[in-house]
Amino acid sequence: MQIAKEKIISAFSLLYHILAYKIARPFLKLENGTLIISVDVDVGNRVLGEINNGKNDRNVHTYLSEYAVGMIEELSVPLLIDLFENLEIPVTFALRGQLLNVESSVVRRLVKSPVEFDIGAHGYSHKEFARLSPLEAEMELKMIAGGMKKFGTTPKSFVFPKNSVDHLDLLEKYGYFCFRGRGGFIRDGAYVAKVGKLYDVHPSLFINKSLDVRLLKKILDISIEKKLLLHIWFHPKDLGYDRKTMKDSTQKVFSPFFEYAKKKEENGLLTFETMLSAVEKKRSIS
Repeated sequence: MQIAKEKIISAFSLLYHILAYKIARPFLKLENGTLIISVDVDVGNRVLGEINNGKNDRNVHTYLSEYAVGMIEELSVPLLIDLFENLEIPVTFALRGQLLNVESSVVRRLVKSPVEFDIGAHGYSHKEFARLSPLEAEMELKMIAGGMKKFGTTPKSFVFPKNSVDHLDLLEKYGYFCFRGRGGFIRDGAYVAKVGKLYDVHPSLFINKSLDVRLLKKILDISIEKKLLLHIWFHPKDLGYDRKTMKDSTQKVFSPFFEYAKKKEENGLLTFETMLSAVEKKRSIS
């Protein structure tokens, strides 16, 4: 029943976005269609569930414990890294800062990858920024900076936990260039917009394992035809909650779509960008 419901919702979402993209007007003058992919790593490791004693579960998932999401992402994040490395597709991986302070092979893989991934931040403890005081938000950003420094990197892209956008002045203070704005059916878009000194790399479409890949390809075709920006995003757990489901959804949805996009790039019709590289390109021509 739940799977059928997800498929209906996903089909409706894709049909809506096809219509929205057909009437969308470009905010940027692009030579080709442009695809940005951002992945929200909410936990990344089951150890975080043990450290937090379940106190933060509701901020991560309505039904699954933080420990369970961590277990799922221990399996799904490496699958995604393999997929994007094999296709040589740069992606923004927004990491929960707390993951940087536990033993995790994921962070090392991203830092050492031959593909130029954009390693961004997804809060420190996955708390909603709109519910944090300025002092609490700054503490989160400070701890993220310290964790990233251990791996010799500095995050420039920020994805707000639960898409709760706030404290942009503090993002500026800690050297971020961009963030992903709050999307949704009536707020999704195809643009990069300046907000103060930052850039909103706005989301276009949330994807998951229940999508019809034919409709997803159609949206990409429209973005290529109209030379639009398409920014898709998802969580590693959206591949599925167990190894078999992850494998099936990768074979049926994620791999076919990204392979299709890669062929468009090889034919000179599509450009891949990360959140960071898209902003750097915009800043260079502004």
